Amino acid sequence: MLYYTSMKKIIAAVVVLIIVIAGIWYVASNKDKVRTPKTIEPLDVTLGFYNDWLEALSTSTGKTASDLLATTTVTDTVRNALLGIAGDNINNVKSTIFCGETLPSRVRAKVVYEEASSTAEIILISKYENASSTNILPLVKLTYEAPFWRINDISCSAGDVAPAGEFDFMQTGQLLRQVPAPYNSNDWHLVYSEGGRQGFVAVLQFTPESRCTMNGTTTPCDPMSLRETATAQVNGTATETGINVISLTMTE
Repeated sequence: MLYYTSMKKIIAAVVVLIIVIAGIWYVASNKDKVRTPKTIEPLDVTLGFYNDWLEALSTSTGKTASDLLATTTVTDTVRNALLGIAGDNINNVKSTIFCGETLPSRVRAKVVYEEASSTAEIILISKYENASSTNILPLVKLTYEAPFWRINDISCSAGDVAPAGEFDFMQTGQLLRQVPAPYNSNDWHLVYSEGGRQGFVAVLQFTPESRCTMNGTTTPCDPMSLRETATAQVNGTATETGINVISLTMTE
C-alpha cells in the first residue's frame, strides 16, 4: 500500500511538471504574437464622443458631465470648459457640442483633413429629421498625444454657405489625386503645410461658381484641366465633404 501511495504521488508530480513545462512553452512560443493595441483613429474618437453624448442627452442614462468627460479622448482644456458650462445639468452643453438645441437622430462625420500623428479636423454631418438643422455643423479639432488622439476644440461651422468675401480655408500646396486611403483617388486634393508641419490633406470640391486661374486666365474650374503635383493656392470654405473651392490659382 505504501508503494502504491508513493507511485501516485510521483505520477501526480510528473503531471504537474508536464503542465508547468507546457505552460512555459506556450507563453514563450506566443510572446511574439502579442500585439500593441491599435491607436484609435481621430474619426473613431469623434464618433465615440458624439455617440456617448447623444445617448446621454436623448435618453435617461443618468450620466453626468463628469461621467461623460472621464475619458482620454478630450484634452484638459476641453474637459474643464465643458464641465464649467454643464454645471449640474448636461443639457447646458447641448448647443456647445451639437451647435444647436436640436439633437440629430444619428451621428455621422467626415474627415476634413488629417496629418498623421499630429492634428486632424472632423466635421459632423449628422442625420436630422429636419434637414434645416444641418446648416451649422460642429467642427472638431484633434491633436495626437501618444498614444491617444484627443479633442482639443469644438467650434460651429456653416456647412453650406460662407459669408460673402470670407474664407475659412486659404492654403498653398500641391494638387494630388493619388492620395492614400481614406481619401478617394477620383477627387482632387491639396497637400499643404501649416505651422511648419507638413502632410495636411484637404479634399477639394468644385461647384459651378468655383473659379480657377491658370496662365493668367480665370475661368470656371474644370477639374480635368488640373495637373498632378502642380502648386496651387486655394481659397474656400469647409463643408461636410471637404473644401468648397471658391478660387484656385495655379502658381506654376
